[in-house]
Amino acid sequence: MDLPRNWREQDSERLEFWWQERLRTLMREREVHHAIALFEEFELEQKLNINNL
Repeated sequence: MDLPRNWREQDSERLEFWWQERLRTLMREREVHHAIALFEEFELEQKLNINNL
């Protein structure tokens, strides 16, 4: 499940839902190190978006 690309601002809820579901899937599959990396990527993405406002 790759990160969807070309999201519009209106799609922010869908994007957040995608992140949450992906993290849940990784945790369920006991892929904790991948879940941590994905969460760190999410946090970085959030910081970049805030700085671009």
